[in-house]
Amino acid sequence: MQYPVKIEGFEGHRLAVTSDEFISNPKLLIDGKPAPAGQQRGQFILHKNDGTKVVAQITNASLGFDPVPHLSLDGKKIQVMEPLDRFEWVWSGIPLILFFIGNVYLGTICSIMAFAFNVRVFRSSRSNLQKFLLTALISGLAAGITYGLPVIIPLLINLFLHKS
Repeated sequence: MQYPVKIEGFEGHRLAVTSDEFISNPKLLIDGKPAPAGQQRGQFILHKNDGTKVVAQITNASLGFDPVPHLSLDGKKIQVMEPLDRFEWVWSGIPLILFFIGNVYLGTICSIMAFAFNVRVFRSSRSNLQKFLLTALISGLAAGITYGLPVIIPLLINLFLHKS
């Protein structure tokens, strides 16, 4: 997903930050094309309208769970999007309870994945009602998998292996 950014000194240019989509790193685009890479990872070299060179740095936000990366220009932080509210973080984090009370492996995997998906849903352009309903569904699905799969798999194995 692309997040447009307005930065002083780049009037007439379209700057955008792309989010990391699980497998690719965030990038900085200028007029739809990738900005020239800098010397370090996540670093880009830009030229303002007056010709001065600036270094942009992109870092993952919130331990990588928030898809909107942080952007800084010569050390000055640029706000790409409004941060999520505390309540949205707490609501997104409800499945993390499975990390503590669920199956060791399955609970951990389901809780972390559900949390990551919930944060991405809150960053989407859906209505607030849709966001809360969809994240509740994701959290419920994670709980269902955590507690249902260990019950269903032995039943299925027993059913198929012990046919008479």
